[in-house]
Amino acid sequence: MNEAYYSKQLKDATRAIWVFIAINISVLVLHLLGESVLAVVMVVVQLIAIALWLLPMLAYKWLYQKLPFRVAICGTLSSYRSIFSYLSW
Repeated sequence: MNEAYYSKQLKDATRAIWVFIAINISVLVLHLLGESVLAVVMVVVQLIAIALWLLPMLAYKWLYQKLPFRVAICGTLSSYRSIFSYLSW
């Protein structure tokens, strides 16, 4: 695979990390404002996304496709933002 592909993967993975941070900051703000139920729902949605999407995808890329761990992590994280395109808030 070429350098442009890995560059795009790294850029998408960085965006996914920022999305994850932004969601967790909003959960913290909601919790501090007293909206604990909505904060718990957002945390549960994130945990489901991690358990059902990210961990199996990481295992597939790392164990089955035999990609290096860093490349597998970047590929998995870059797919994180596509999870939220399926969810409509």
